Amino acid sequence: MSLYAIVLIAALLTLTLYGIIIHKALAELRRSVAQAWLSFDALIRQRHDLVPDLRSICERHAAVSGFTLQRIMDARSQVLAAARTQDATALAGADVLLREGMSALFMEAARSATLRDDPAYLSLKEHLETLASAILEQAGRYDAKGGSAQRPD
Repeated sequence: MSLYAIVLIAALLTLTLYGIIIHKALAELRRSVAQAWLSFDALIRQRHDLVPDLRSICERHAAVSGFTLQRIMDARSQVLAAARTQDATALAGADVLLREGMSALFMEAARSATLRDDPAYLSLKEHLETLASAILEQAGRYDAKGGSAQRPD
């Protein structure tokens, strides 16, 4: 066997091995991004399910304006729609709207003594704030794994 043939075989083996390594790394990245999306999506759905409870508590006390409540419900719908389509950009924008609406609601609620002292409201508010922090943290993980540049299927 000539030296040329040996070098050619070694080069082909090296390229094949390199291709396998790259393929495995990309598959792992894809799996990691998909897992990060699932975790992110689970948190968003938890918050999504709690928003109607918050709305009913606020309506019961008549402590928050209808405009603020409608703003939150509209943003909630936008968040869920973006999550269903796995559109990270739309989701980020809708999430900002929802967080702003929730902040406005919490500020309005702070002015209402009856709502401010309601244990159900306080518990729900704490849970929603914890979820908001977890969502922001998970969004950072998703972005760090390359999620903002690609969508998992």
